[in-house]
Amino acid sequence: MFNDKEYSPQTYFSKNVKTRLKEFIKGHINCKIYCDTLTVTIYAVNDIVYRYTLEDMSPKIVTGLTSEQLVQVIVKQYRRYINNLYFM
Repeated sequence: MFNDKEYSPQTYFSKNVKTRLKEFIKGHINCKIYCDTLTVTIYAVNDIVYRYTLEDMSPKIVTGLTSEQLVQVIVKQYRRYINNLYFM
């Protein structure tokens, strides 16, 4: 269906999310959609691993979920996770 030079819409979306996350987060970011589930894994300093998953991606993308909206949610929850880890 898609050759090596073409991306599926899900692959394009996940690459866009990863690129936008790199603007806000330092560390290694892995972002992929598999079986209609988005998985974002952030490997930060001090061996901190944060995972964010979102199921049923196709209907959400079709109904208007943008990568910018998703990145804002992920960054907000990641910040909360880091704050709870160090300051609670």
